[in-house]
Formats: sequence, structure tokens, C-alpha cells
Amino acid sequence: MTSRQYFRILMLAASIFLAYEFEALAQDQYPTRPVEVIVPYGPGGPNDLGVRFLSGKWAEVLGQAVVVVNKDGAAGGLGAKYVANAKPDGYTLLATSDSAVVWSRLGRKDTTYDLDSYRFLFNFGKSPIFFSVKSDSRWKTLHDFIKEAKNNPGKLKYASVGPASVYNMVADMMCEAAGGIKLTDVPFKSSPASLTALAGGT
Repeated sequence: MTSRQYFRILMLAASIFLAYEFEALAQDQYPTRPVEVIVPYGPGGPNDLGVRFLSGKWAEVLGQAVVVVNKDGAAGGLGAKYVANAKPDGYTLLATSDSAVVWSRLGRKDTTYDLDSYRFLFNFGKSPIFFSVKSDSRWKTLHDFIKEAKNNPGKLKYASVGPASVYNMVADMMCEAAGGIKLTDVPFKSSPASLTALAGGT
């Protein structure tokens, strides 16, 4: 599969999943204890903020606390694996983008889960993927950046949330569309961490 084909199957949405075998319980039986929502990325990113914004309302409806837990690493793969291996009783949910359940799995051979490991519940948001530079950067347009990248293969860097993430895929697609330029990926645990590094000039 090419990166373009991968891109076409991605949901590009923040979604809620739970372990596939979960059987719906009668409303008066579930939940009887707090529900844990795993965010497979670091604090402060779009998935994390979206879930924390909504968790209070979910708790009101469910009548139980909704606990948001960050389990970041491996482009969302660690949190996704944790939920895939959790007891399928509806008390451990996964709030993720397509990176963790589609792209990171396709990009790795050592994952022990796939889409059939989960039951999809609903989308709660969509996030754009954008390319940005520091405000005082010498690059004023994407054309400026690509031109320099062509003249300096591999010397220009971009931030991502780790190998096999949707950010790597989009960067690869951009490089391909720009005629095969080469960039160096610098992985971070979360998008807020990468933006902080960018703003600091590191």
C-alpha cells in the first residue's frame, strides 16, 4: 500500500472505542463504578482536551465519574494496546485519532491489536493537520521551505508524535508531492511538547 492509499482509509477524527467483546448491559446495571477513558497521547493535545471538555457531561449522563488517563508512547500504540488487552466490560475506553488504531498498526510489525480488537462507539471531533514554523522563521511560505529542503536533503527537521504516526504519513506525502525531498523527523511525546520546542527555537 502507498501512503496515499493509507491516507484514504484514515478516519481523520477523534473517536471513542472500547474492547470489541463488550456486551451492552441494561441501563440500570451499567455503569456501577467509574469509567476510565484512555488517551494514548500526552496531555494538552486535541484528543486530550476534547475528552476532558466532554468528560464532565458524560459523567452526568452515566451517573459515575469519568476518569481521563494519558498513556502516551509509540504514536498512540501503547494506549491502544492497553485498551485492546483490557477486560471487555465497558469500563476502559479509548479516545484516539486514527493514528493509534490504523496508521501506527499498519506502520509496525510488532503490534498485537487491530481494528477488530475494538468496537467503535462515536466520533466527537475532527482536527486539521497543519504545517507551521516559528513566526520569525526565514521561511515565509511552504514554497520557501521546500526549495531549501531540496538544496539540503535531510538537514531540515519537522516534529511529530513519533514514528508510524499520521504526522509522519502526512509529511511523507508532502515530501513525495514536492518531488521527493527528504526531511528529518524529530519525535515528541505530544503535539503541545513539539509546539513548545518550535516556539523555543529548538
